[in-house]
Amino acid sequence: MTIRSMTGYATASAQAQGWVVSVEARSVNHRGLDMRLSVPRECSWLEAKITELIRKRMHRGRVQVRVELDFDEAAEDVEVSYIDEARFGAVCHELRELSKTTATGPMTLRDVLEFRHVFENKSVAEISEDNAALMPAVESAIDGLVDSREQEGQGIADDLQGHLDSLGTNLGRLEELLPEEMKAYRARLKERVTEAVAEFGAGDIDDEKLAQELAYYADKADVSEELQRAKSHVEKLGGILRGEGGEEGVGKTIDFYLQELIRETNTMGSKSNSAKGTDIVIEMKSTVERMREQAANIE
Repeated sequence: MTIRSMTGYATASAQAQGWVVSVEARSVNHRGLDMRLSVPRECSWLEAKITELIRKRMHRGRVQVRVELDFDEAAEDVEVSYIDEARFGAVCHELRELSKTTATGPMTLRDVLEFRHVFENKSVAEISEDNAALMPAVESAIDGLVDSREQEGQGIADDLQGHLDSLGTNLGRLEELLPEEMKAYRARLKERVTEAVAEFGAGDIDDEKLAQELAYYADKADVSEELQRAKSHVEKLGGILRGEGGEEGVGKTIDFYLQELIRETNTMGSKSNSAKGTDIVIEMKSTVERMREQAANIE
């Protein structure tokens, strides 16, 4: 499985049966798969085939495909233009009616010929579904678009892997710091209890109950569970970037794990008991936020 960006661009062209076919394909970010197709009316049947092809090759992104047809002037079977009699008659009628109500003078042939749509280009060869130029050009453009998305996706994956390495390093630093932090926290907690007893008296304090309460508050400051979950998320993300699992369209999965990492780092930040630990967590949160920005472009 290859990590793909949702951004890409490609073009392709081909010649066959008197036609020059030009195809432009581009894509940008989008939550789902959104297709915007522009196909000449002479080959409107092509739209369904393009839609099917895109759905097979892509899962997310706003994909725009424009197909343009021109005549191959070198082809022997091409007639440059002809007059569409129906359109010609309609234009003549409209101009006659207009001349009755305005001071434009009598209608001339030049007036009619100014309306370019009375002409239509055509080729002897019909633009049928078996036209040898159309689908190969479309497929070539879509292939190029997918390649473009994969190239950019690989760059994003490399950057994300660098950030994952940084997260792994900081999680290790935090894990090494944890025993020292917990020891200092328990000492501060014990000191405060001692001060409170000295000031207000022991009274009817139950030693066992007090020990349970101290253990409870010490556990609330312990980030061991958050650390292990964060390490697990980092490992999962690393596997995805390495292509393990073979699934496609992993952008949403990556975003899910990054959201979980944000949740874990927020919890670790709220529990931190030292300036050093807080600095590490802040750096981790900044790294995850940068990763989310980049991952937003992954298919």
